[in-house]
Amino acid sequence: MGNYRFPRSTRIFLFFAAVLLIFGAGCTPKAETTRLNVFVAGSLAIPFVEMERAYEAQHPGVDVQIEAHGSIQVIRHVTEIHDQIDVVIPADYALIPMLMYASTVPETGEPYARWYAKFATNRLALAYTSESRYADEITSENWYEIISRPDVKYGLSDPRFDASGYRSLMVVQLAETYYNDPTIFERVYLGQFKEPIKVQKESGRHIIHVPELL
Repeated sequence: MGNYRFPRSTRIFLFFAAVLLIFGAGCTPKAETTRLNVFVAGSLAIPFVEMERAYEAQHPGVDVQIEAHGSIQVIRHVTEIHDQIDVVIPADYALIPMLMYASTVPETGEPYARWYAKFATNRLALAYTSESRYADEITSENWYEIISRPDVKYGLSDPRFDASGYRSLMVVQLAETYYNDPTIFERVYLGQFKEPIKVQKESGRHIIHVPELL
């Protein structure tokens, strides 16, 4: 048996079979991945990148694609631009019923959303550095006086796009009641916008009117 030789035709067949096995091993089709498009508010970008890594590690068949915008922009990508987005995560959950319940998908007439889940909270903060003007003076009692000074530049995100922008307006308006000073909003924001932001008092509430983006 040790000196037996296969016939030539058999040896040729075995050779090609071995070649096919070798190339076949290298050409095994990869498992198909599912793309998950997730649009998040800009303030959530960093934690959601970490969530993306953790989720993909547990679900190797899913490719999570994170894209960050202002909260209103995130929703408009769905309701106005009609992008195919699987998960929408604004920083203000109230935008979902306000902007997505009443808007409908053109092809089906169904609303873009029927429910939402609140899963986290965040806070607004006034950020400054040691190089900021009057950094050695600012306190929790005089911060609104500092940022209303003419030589201080105070920035916020666009309230027409972003939740932190219009929430910042609301905080400054609420500060008038908290510090018992009805001039705070006007002092901070007067002349700061090309189109003026108006505050209307109605039934004990203050309504902030932000110019529309056409």
